[in-house]
Amino acid sequence: VLLCVLVTYPHFFPFLITFSQIHLHLYRIHLLMKKIVFTFLLLSFISISYAQSPLDLRQKAMEYFETGDNALAIEYAEKAIATAESGFGKDHQEYLLSLNDLATICMWTGDYQRAELLFTEALIITEKISGKDHPRYAASLRNLGELYYETGNYDKSASLMTEVLEILKKDPGRESIEYANSLDDLASVYDMTGNYAKAGPLYTE
Repeated sequence: VLLCVLVTYPHFFPFLITFSQIHLHLYRIHLLMKKIVFTFLLLSFISISYAQSPLDLRQKAMEYFETGDNALAIEYAEKAIATAESGFGKDHQEYLLSLNDLATICMWTGDYQRAELLFTEALIITEKISGKDHPRYAASLRNLGELYYETGNYDKSASLMTEVLEILKKDPGRESIEYANSLDDLASVYDMTGNYAKAGPLYTE
C-alpha cells in the first residue's frame, strides 16, 4: 500500500521520511527516559543501602573514643542520636542506647554537666518505657550513680546505688551477677567516704 502511495503521489515521500524520523527520535527519547528512571532508582537503592544505622554510628563513635579522637567520637555519637530519633523516635531502645553512649563519652572526657543531662534524659525515658521496677531502669540509675561517683558527689551516688540494689534484689534476684555487681558498686561508694561499717557487710554479701 505504501509503495502504491509513493508511486501515485511521489510528493508525499519527504513527509513520510520526516514522520519516520520523528518516530525514531521519540523512540530514542523513550529509551533514554527509561535509562534515567532506572539510574535514579538504582542510586536511591544504593543510598538507602549505605545509609548508616544508629548502631553503625555508635560503633564508629566508640572506635574513635578508644583511639583518643574525642571530637570525632562525640560527632558520631551525636549523629547516632539524631538518626535514632528520626528513624525510631525518642521512646525507643536505639535512641536510649545512643543517649547513653554519648553520655558515657562526655563523662570520660570530663564534660560532666552534659553527661548528667543525657543520663537524666535516658532515665526519664526508661521509666516511661519500662517502669521503675525494671532492670533497665536500674541500669539507667547506675549510669547516673557512676557519674556522681566520678564527680565526688558520693551522697547522691550512694542514694542511687541503693535504689539500684533494691530493684535488682527483686529482678533478676540475689543470685544474679547484676545484684552482685550492684553490691560492689554501693560498697565502693561507702569505701570512698570512709563509711567502712556499711561497706564491709556489702562486700561480704
